[in-house]
Amino acid sequence: MAPHRIIAAIIAVLVLVPAGAMSASAAQAYTPQPWAPDVPVQPGYVGTPKVPWTFPLAPSLVLPTCATIQTPYGFTLLAEQGMGRAVDTTATGRRATAIPALVAVINANRSISCTWTNKLTGRVITTTVTQIGVAERDTVDAALLAAGYPHSEPAGDFYNYQHTGKGAAYMESHLLSLDGLQVGEDFWVATRDTALGWAGAFTQSADEAAYLLND
Repeated sequence: MAPHRIIAAIIAVLVLVPAGAMSASAAQAYTPQPWAPDVPVQPGYVGTPKVPWTFPLAPSLVLPTCATIQTPYGFTLLAEQGMGRAVDTTATGRRATAIPALVAVINANRSISCTWTNKLTGRVITTTVTQIGVAERDTVDAALLAAGYPHSEPAGDFYNYQHTGKGAAYMESHLLSLDGLQVGEDFWVATRDTALGWAGAFTQSADEAAYLLND
């Protein structure tokens, strides 16, 4: 085909194609946009990275009394083992542990300690319930691990220890379980039993009782 005929054919095509069709085709064409990463959001932040996240403060948790520190099952178990009436030893200093670091945490926070005694056998059981925060929880964990208390996680951090060496025998258990709100405030429950018997059962019973009070 002669060059002048090729040029004429191109002009004819341009004349026959509607101008709107070309503009529509151009409008539908994909134009890549310059890529930019999303603004990084660090863990513990919401909104822009400059706004720190703070957990909502929990309402003040209700501490049990010596009349409510155990579930009905726990109180029944105490009675079956010949334990007398509970004595509130919060003010007198008797705690469910003798580890100095743990006693310091108990004394520095809201807590209650209740002690039962079997006058015939001399057996003594003490349960302590303490409201703690995240920092105190870490302190308790570290102190118990350093003292060699075996650790398991059936429902939170649970430590169950029997002492049968030098000195008086005893059994001690501790439970740190997270609340449903996950707000960083919790109960730490401990029981010390001089008969190597039921410290774990009384600790779990007291933990359940404390959370039922705050349900």
